[in-house]
Amino acid sequence: MIKDVDPYSVRQYFTTQIKEPLDYKTLEFCETLNFGNRWYDQAASELILESLDFDAKADWWCVEGGSFQIASRMMARIKDKKALQFGKVVKAISYDTTVTDHVQVDVSIEEENTPRKYDAVFNSAPLGAMKHMHLEGLNLSWGVKSAIRSLGYGASCKVGIRFKSLWWMKTPDITAGGQGKTDLPIQCCVYPSYNVNDNQDGPGVLLASYTWSQEAERIGALIDRQSPANEDELRKLLFHDLARLHANTGDDEDYKRLYEIIESNYLDHYAYDWYKNPRTVGAFAYFGPGQFSNWYNDLTQSDGKHIIIGEAASVHHAWDVGALESAVRGVYQFLWKNSDKNDAAKKAILAYNNDEIKAPFGPVPAEYDRTKDIDNPPDVKIDEPAMPSRKGQLARMQVLMETIRLRQGGDTIDPSQITKEQIKPLLDVLVGA
Repeated sequence: MIKDVDPYSVRQYFTTQIKEPLDYKTLEFCETLNFGNRWYDQAASELILESLDFDAKADWWCVEGGSFQIASRMMARIKDKKALQFGKVVKAISYDTTVTDHVQVDVSIEEENTPRKYDAVFNSAPLGAMKHMHLEGLNLSWGVKSAIRSLGYGASCKVGIRFKSLWWMKTPDITAGGQGKTDLPIQCCVYPSYNVNDNQDGPGVLLASYTWSQEAERIGALIDRQSPANEDELRKLLFHDLARLHANTGDDEDYKRLYEIIESNYLDHYAYDWYKNPRTVGAFAYFGPGQFSNWYNDLTQSDGKHIIIGEAASVHHAWDVGALESAVRGVYQFLWKNSDKNDAAKKAILAYNNDEIKAPFGPVPAEYDRTKDIDNPPDVKIDEPAMPSRKGQLARMQVLMETIRLRQGGDTIDPSQITKEQIKPLLDVLVGA
């Protein structure tokens, strides 16, 4: 199904490809009501994957203290605390092939004279930030370079306001978590669920505006990098939109009453625009028509030395689970690369293949199982149904093919230059060895 819809934007698909196409204005209304202008410019496949992520039957949890707690708990598990360094800007990544049988990865850091050397690098930088790195020394294929350059990233902004009291619980009596959506500039107001039992006369934070796509670009023009400095215009806009959103329709007196309540309860605010951050250059992956089909496999292909991970290199864009699943795939590729010379790596690969490694360290994402996308040459006499569908076969083939390409030195593989030594692991992958 994904392949069938991926060539189209959401707008194209619903206005031209379904049995009873929607007219443009109806679809425009649906877009405004649910997401905001230009959201339907993304690939239809992206919207399908997003709908699967928002499974209504799933168990949803609130992380007390914020999602940063996830990263904090992970960092606490790392024994060598010196390995954790912040504020380091990567200028370049390249291969050091001085020792041909022990290729290392050089990482050049801003204001450091000597590159750091590693056996492998998991590059989790968002693609926009990755584009700012000098990666010529990795001899990336045209497909990977194109993926880094062109894969779509969405704009998003958030504005939180701290109030003296939880006024929205008193008037207009919103006593549960949820969202309020509008065609006003703030687009989406999110009511927290974690403090529904707090004292309503005490202070609290309201996510007054959560915007995406064009709405984010427009409200982002009012956001300063040093928020809340220089944001008087933004603050007045927020007061107006919140009052208009919660007032009775067409009742100017009610609007004035709410505006006064909101203004008098205001303590401070903080606004954030992900496109203003040079280390993110956008909020989350937001693929356009055809990008999944044409660039996703290139982005995730790796020789097991330089491995691109992160939510963009997953099928769960904008979610922590996407970043975590991409890390599992990357670790799997790294382990397989080293499994012929390291017993521990080989043992780990076998555990992954037998589906013995559970969350959060496994399993290998399902899209890397052997699929119909891996076609056998017509002259290969293998009974297709008899071939085992082993875990991670696609990921292993990606490592193998990229290793061969890099050894040949070209942008694509020259079949006439493949040696018997190189082809044996490929045949092992095809027969499930």
